[in-house]
Amino acid sequence: MKNLLLITLLAGLLTFQVNAQENFSFGVKSGVNLANLSGGGASLDSRTGFHIGAVAELFLWEDKFAIQPELIYSQQGAVSNTNLFVEGISFSIAIKNDYINVPVLGKYYPTKGLSLEAGPYFGFNVKSELEIETMGFEGTEDLNEEVSTFDFGSVLGVGYELPIGIFFQARYMFGVSDIGFADGDEIVRNQLLQFSAGFKF
Repeated sequence: MKNLLLITLLAGLLTFQVNAQENFSFGVKSGVNLANLSGGGASLDSRTGFHIGAVAELFLWEDKFAIQPELIYSQQGAVSNTNLFVEGISFSIAIKNDYINVPVLGKYYPTKGLSLEAGPYFGFNVKSELEIETMGFEGTEDLNEEVSTFDFGSVLGVGYELPIGIFFQARYMFGVSDIGFADGDEIVRNQLLQFSAGFKF
């Protein structure tokens, strides 16, 4: 009787492990960012950067619903592609804010391979710089004391995965929290378009 119970428990544990492996996948991704900032009183253009990181996916119900946490290094900020003017002096700027972002996305698969994604993201600022170019001179100012170390927002996106594990994603990330460095009561938030490609093992 004891041997039968032990065999049953071992069989159950083995089945659970096999199912968990079938429902779980891990991968890497990278791609292009088109980042901007909303608020702050200035009209800026998108900064083109990159992102790279790791993803994990766990199916919660058959092949329809899954959760996908990610750990992503992301170049963000904004630039002025046309010259700005203050007291007759023209200059251009680039605000370079780099983050470690942690999106936690819920995924719905309306059909095999195609996913709709939504959820929150948590961002941790790792570097902030202001680059200024005027009259042929360039300078850099450290903004780490001006920019909040934490960012929070939402993600909406779509993805498609091939049977061989290669996947593609497009998403829009919009910040909810104020990242700081604006004067007065102005609220500055991150905005980000991401286009990614990756591979799941």
